[in-house]
Amino acid sequence: MYIVENGMHIKEVVIVNISSGFYQVCFTDKRGSIKLRESRLYKTISEAATNNSAAKNELNKLQKKKTYRSPYDYEC
Repeated sequence: MYIVENGMHIKEVVIVNISSGFYQVCFTDKRGSIKLRESRLYKTISEAATNNSAAKNELNKLQKKKTYRSPYDYEC
């Protein structure tokens, strides 16, 4: 599962508990957990990106990282 954190970062999470309409999720890349409504959870990265324009930019960055980059390419 994925969430959009701070309106712009897509984060992978794992559901650990469901209680009265809220899902407790743990982050896969750091410690800690939060409770969210089901509407804030997405099954795929692309679903999370389509609902938020800032997250679309994050998705593009993730896709670019998977391709070969020359050491002479610089981001400004």
